Amino acid sequence: GGLVSGGSGCIEATEATTAAAAAYAATDTTDPNYTAVCTTYKEALLAQITACGDTGGVLQTIVDSLGDCTP
Repeated sequence: GGLVSGGSGCIEATEATTAAAAAYAATDTTDPNYTAVCTTYKEALLAQITACGDTGGVLQTIVDSLGDCTP
């Protein structure tokens, strides 16, 4: 799919991903909440792909790198 821009769903999804990415970056793999934070980030990325598209595959690459969110 192509890049879809301007839709409020895409804007909201991007903002959710940004917030989830910040939480993920601030959470160490030894943190008991790591799996939940990682899963939230992964779900936000998938929602952003659905809402906005991922023409270059950058978001999917991040999703793949997260794996199953086990530390």
